[in-house]
Amino acid sequence: MYEKMLSLCSHLLGCCQADWKDPVCSVQAIPPRMEVLNPHIRTSTPISGLPHVLLLCFGVQMVALVDSGCEVSCMNEEYFDQLMKRGDIPVLPVASTHLRGAMGQRSCRVQFQAWVEFRIVGQSPVFQHTFLRVRNLIRPAILGIDWLFRVGAELDFSKRSLSLRYGGTSLDIPFCGLESSDSLCPDSAPVLTQTTVPAVVDVGMTYHKLLVQGAVDASALLHKVEELLELTVQQRHVFGQLLLRFQELFNLYPGRTDKYQHTIQMHDTQPFVKRPYPIPFSIRPEVENTLKEMLELGVIKREPSSFASPMTAVRKKDGTVRVCLDARLLNSRMVADHEAPVPAEEIFSSLSSTKFLSTIDLRASYWQIPLSPESTKYTAFLYEGKTYTYQVLPFGLKTAVASFTRAMDVILGPEVQQFTFRYVDDLLVVSSSFDEHLEHLGRLFQVLSDAKLTLNLEKTRFFQKEVQFLGHILSSNGISTDPEKTAAIREFPQPKTVKQLRGFLGLCNYYRRFSREYSDAIAPLTRLLQKKSRWSWGEEEQRAFERSKVLFLNTVMLKFPNFAREFFLQTDSSGVALGAELYQEDGDEHLVLGFASRLLHGPELLYTVTEKELLAVIFGLKKFRTILLGHRVIIRTDHFALKFLQQCRLLNDRLTRWTLFLNEFDFRIEHVRGRDNIVADTLSRFPPKLVTSVDKKSPPIVA
Repeated sequence: MYEKMLSLCSHLLGCCQADWKDPVCSVQAIPPRMEVLNPHIRTSTPISGLPHVLLLCFGVQMVALVDSGCEVSCMNEEYFDQLMKRGDIPVLPVASTHLRGAMGQRSCRVQFQAWVEFRIVGQSPVFQHTFLRVRNLIRPAILGIDWLFRVGAELDFSKRSLSLRYGGTSLDIPFCGLESSDSLCPDSAPVLTQTTVPAVVDVGMTYHKLLVQGAVDASALLHKVEELLELTVQQRHVFGQLLLRFQELFNLYPGRTDKYQHTIQMHDTQPFVKRPYPIPFSIRPEVENTLKEMLELGVIKREPSSFASPMTAVRKKDGTVRVCLDARLLNSRMVADHEAPVPAEEIFSSLSSTKFLSTIDLRASYWQIPLSPESTKYTAFLYEGKTYTYQVLPFGLKTAVASFTRAMDVILGPEVQQFTFRYVDDLLVVSSSFDEHLEHLGRLFQVLSDAKLTLNLEKTRFFQKEVQFLGHILSSNGISTDPEKTAAIREFPQPKTVKQLRGFLGLCNYYRRFSREYSDAIAPLTRLLQKKSRWSWGEEEQRAFERSKVLFLNTVMLKFPNFAREFFLQTDSSGVALGAELYQEDGDEHLVLGFASRLLHGPELLYTVTEKELLAVIFGLKKFRTILLGHRVIIRTDHFALKFLQQCRLLNDRLTRWTLFLNEFDFRIEHVRGRDNIVADTLSRFPPKLVTSVDKKSPPIVA
């Protein structure tokens, strides 16, 4: 009797707790060690009343408890590990998370999660869902409220069935019988531990006082001028006076323009509230300070809203903590904005005689664009039970690039844009003489100051003879392609084996658009592939190798991308490196825009296969960010890895940063088979500076 009462209390607590502070998920007790989840062990006493269904995944059948009091879906570690051996299942680490009993007496740390594809035995639909790997779980799997909510499930205990809707079809799934030992005692339910967050500090300084205090020192401006050694002493003096006149424009804090407001337009205005993510204890004080500063700057504000997206806190590479909005659900309901930056080809074609160039960097550019009053409610997030909304354009909105492009068009106006070229938040000032450049900078500073914007002095470069802009090198001598776009081919390592040579020639032959000259050039290399040929790499082979790379690049490279077409980013990861190719398609023609590859370093070598696939995508997007921002890009890669990341809720700092970065892009995922991913695959296996003689202590190459 007591055991039945405890079981009922555990489930009742799990249902009621949803309205309390900590969510609850109920799981059965840990059995004696010899009874832990052996699919071949069956005993004779039936457990009645509990809803179970039979799952089929990669040929493995497993009993799953359907538990509406369990916040997350879980899988026993033995079944989890067995599935990893049977199929290519995406696996990601979990942020610091513990499962504990409803009464707090047992805690279990969760370290991994998997994106699992499964069917319910007797049903045809295939489901995909995230399962946590849990030690000593009494059932092979638990289908929690997260999955039940997704499929609109209802439990009918009178009919002993599970009803759900999937793909427009109603399914009625009967419970399956389950046998277990008499000694199986229900225990208390585990809880997904969430941390409590300290109160937000009250606003102290006003935003205006912060801007006054944030103006850079005159000494910093003059030091910037002294670095311009190619200018004369008199020229440096004149330019220094100009910077001092606009001293408040160079600020440690973002400005706030009154020339433009961003409006969020929704195609689905149904309110939603997403549960906040856990905040690690280690960064809570820094999160508190960050939110305090955001309040002081007017970036966020306390106000009610019927919408709430999760807030994320991640540590940046410089050690500081960034607070961001996870806007994935908001983006899915937002009306798309297709305004895009001016194509690079139009910018470059406008350049004539050039002597001086300056690149201008805005301070926290998006935060300088205010939201319209009717839009702030959509950007709300919860923190310690209180609601905050963004008052400025938050990072991660899918319409941010289009809106910022429009804002800069309004702020700069047609006159300033005659000599100032912009691509999202990158500004380029071009002039034919010192005096003209000084005048142009003065007019630009005045416009930005009138619009109440601020600049980042550290990242701004003045009076340059050569700058990197939109993947090209601009100088007084003209425009050239950025060498980084071709470095992966130019620095392709010299083959040491027949296998490596096959990889290089396979990469070159992929495009099938080479001339007779190319066939003649590689003749010394192809002889090495013959069965009876002895491997011998000499001067003739080296010359053929270098010549083939030059011919390859001359054949495949485009000067400019066509922004009227879709972009394709193809990525891959091997056990030791990443590879990426950016291209476009024109009918049957494959138009290459750039290659990229790099070695994995340090902890990256220990990432799971799924994490390495994701890192390859992030690497490719970062390499070609200036081209892809604001334009449609089709990512051809392991689509399960990206799809898994988009569905995950329990993310560590690294995966959270990747998710927020992905939100900047308008992308669609296409799956590509390994045999069709020749270029990215080859670049990931043979990156520049790859040491081909791996010693015994090096990590193995994972294909």
